Amino acid sequence: MIPEMQGVQSKDIRESFSKRAMMNNINVVTANDIEIVKDARGLSLSISYQVKIPLIGNASLLLKFNPSSFKNSR
Repeated sequence: MIPEMQGVQSKDIRESFSKRAMMNNINVVTANDIEIVKDARGLSLSISYQVKIPLIGNASLLLKFNPSSFKNSR
């Protein structure tokens, strides 16, 4: 794991995301939507969300996102 991530707590990750989301006007997801898994292999962050964009009349475009990140502890 990279040195600055050693000993990081889930609450610290969520607080950091919340600050960045506020600065960038992100309101589709919140820090509580982030799934954080720490184990012997490393740190994994993931989130699932969708955005519905009205097109015309009753037609909409539904975009689904599932980004994730993994940092190996070795």
